[in-house]
Amino acid sequence: MKHSRPLARQWYRAINSFFSSELFRVQATCRWCSHRVAEVPSSHVFKKQALCDKTYDEAVLALNSLQSNAAQIEAKRQQNKKQSDNLKLMTRSLSQVGVTLDQLNGINIVHITGTKGKGSTAALTESILRQHGYKTGFYSSPHLVEVRERIRLQGFPISQEMFGSYFWKVYDALSSQLEEGEQLPFYFKFLTLMAFKVRHDQRDHSAPSVRHHLSRHRPHIAAGQHNRRDLVAKGRHHEVHVSTVSVPQPGAALHVLQECAQEVRAPLFEAPPFDARQRISDTLPHLDVQQKNASLAVQLSRIFMERQADRRKWTTPTHGRCTLPLVCLSSQYMQGLEKCKWPGRFHKTEREGVTYYVDGAHTSDSIGEAFKWFRQQSTREKQRLEAANKETRTILMFNRTGE
Repeated sequence: MKHSRPLARQWYRAINSFFSSELFRVQATCRWCSHRVAEVPSSHVFKKQALCDKTYDEAVLALNSLQSNAAQIEAKRQQNKKQSDNLKLMTRSLSQVGVTLDQLNGINIVHITGTKGKGSTAALTESILRQHGYKTGFYSSPHLVEVRERIRLQGFPISQEMFGSYFWKVYDALSSQLEEGEQLPFYFKFLTLMAFKVRHDQRDHSAPSVRHHLSRHRPHIAAGQHNRRDLVAKGRHHEVHVSTVSVPQPGAALHVLQECAQEVRAPLFEAPPFDARQRISDTLPHLDVQQKNASLAVQLSRIFMERQADRRKWTTPTHGRCTLPLVCLSSQYMQGLEKCKWPGRFHKTEREGVTYYVDGAHTSDSIGEAFKWFRQQSTREKQRLEAANKETRTILMFNRTGE
């Protein structure tokens, strides 16, 4: 939204300066820089070099060669239809990079799945735990600018040097053990393996781990927001005796979650909305979805910390709807919510007379929530500017990938 000056005037300069501004900063000390992505055929073979000679840019180039199109993904799904087959392949790949399932099961995991709000909930949970003194690791998908954003330690993306080093460790280990006719794992699976490797090697420096993709091993706490379309698939991610927390669901959706939880004897809890007396709206945007994300993050953090003191807590199977009590929001909880950095989600920033409303929504539900937020915020700003007799215009910029 721009006012007063002709829209074309200095437009490109404003756009370029914005995309090198605070949107791409995690904190003042951590600058995210964009990189050029070259197209490389999937059959491309990278020349063997000494590990220290391989750069971050080369790692990104090699990783992009593992991108898969829709046809390849479908063929792979047909080849590995059974979940047990996928788990066997993942276990084998983990072993090849030096990580065992026993080692993974020793990691404290908060796993978040669902239709929308996974990233925001994970970021809020991780921020709250750090404010309580925990050292954390974080794995997410997708990224906004640089792929290394997906793997974080103590709230920051791992460095280019660390990313490059771990990428080539995993790449070389898997490449050297490929059987005839085998391919390297596709992009997402490769990064998942790499994240496990980082987490394993950095285990003394980053516990617990917060993740919001589909898990391959047993989490200690699970959470989710679901719609009816994906409940049958994602509801099955309940694990035996793993504390599971959900935001309030419609009757049919709740019934599916309860069935899945009872099947594996996992305790299922519901995170209640914030009470008005908690004044959470003073901290977070006046948006229903973010309120739900925050209430879920608060409950997940509380259960995680209480289970660290007593592993037997929150493990008794539940029957029917079991709503958790409200958490007293101490200063650590409030600071975790206030200081949480999740760029590109409900992100508003001003630069050179232009107000940018940025959101990285990538599902139809998330796009709907982003629109509600934009309409609310932009309407207020338009009214303020027009009251000052200033001209306003609205321009939509978007990026579309896939079909």
